[in-house]
Amino acid sequence: MTAWRFIFAGAVAGIVYTTPSVAQPQPHTVDSLGELIFDKIDPLVSRPIKTSTGAAPSLAEARDAIVKAAGKIRQRPWTLSNVGAGKFIGRLDIRKHAIVVEIAYGAQEYSIAYRNSVRMNYNSEHGTIRQSYNLWVKELADSIDREFGALSPGAPQQPPSTRVQ
Repeated sequence: MTAWRFIFAGAVAGIVYTTPSVAQPQPHTVDSLGELIFDKIDPLVSRPIKTSTGAAPSLAEARDAIVKAAGKIRQRPWTLSNVGAGKFIGRLDIRKHAIVVEIAYGAQEYSIAYRNSVRMNYNSEHGTIRQSYNLWVKELADSIDREFGALSPGAPQQPPSTRVQ
């Protein structure tokens, strides 16, 4: 589609041919006041599990680390529901907002995917949501990474210390 514009500069009139503007994809949207409130959903897919020994954890160790990580976020506690081997549904309720994610995990990696939300202005056509979603999910992922980093799978277990008096 072509566009024609008429330019009037004093008594001189000219015709200028312009190419149509192509909308560039925006990583976020602004509200009517120009404030950033929406972002593209940041998929946290295939995040590697890195333990302190470099060895892969068992599924039970991975499950326990994720549960522990979700419980350590005191200001925004997540509720996890185990929905099968290697899968949780996580829910975060803050004031009148809620987000629901699926956490899939194995011995080598884990992923966090959007499932649903309440009052987060999710737009499935554009894949956008309130920017708080990405912040809260990244906070969960960082906590999970810290818990995995504290794991020592494959390390020799120290026997309980015994004292003879």
